[in-house]
Amino acid sequence: DPTGLIDLGNVFNGIHLIAASSNMIGGATGNLVAGNNSTGVRLEQSSDNSIRNNVIGTNVTGIAALENGGSGIVIASSSHRNTAQSNTIGGNSNGIVVTTNANDNVIVGNTIGLGVD
Repeated sequence: DPTGLIDLGNVFNGIHLIAASSNMIGGATGNLVAGNNSTGVRLEQSSDNSIRNNVIGTNVTGIAALENGGSGIVIASSSHRNTAQSNTIGGNSNGIVVTTNANDNVIVGNTIGLGVD
């Protein structure tokens, strides 16, 4: 949905990296990752990736839920040295989940809850 207000999500994850490295998810302008039936952003066996400035699980304004069916961000299964920074995360079952065997990841400066206000 170009307005960022209507749920047109995927059946599974919004963004899913498997065995991937050195990717930027978001960046200066970020992405709207919302309305998916599972996790918003999921990393598995992935290292040295950055998840920045995204709006995850809310509408484009960041103040109303447009939830993903699972967590906002999951860093799982041997994913190392990834950074989740400056994301707005709300309306999901969990904000950010880091699982066993995911080491040396940095989570900093995220707003977790329904909205930024």
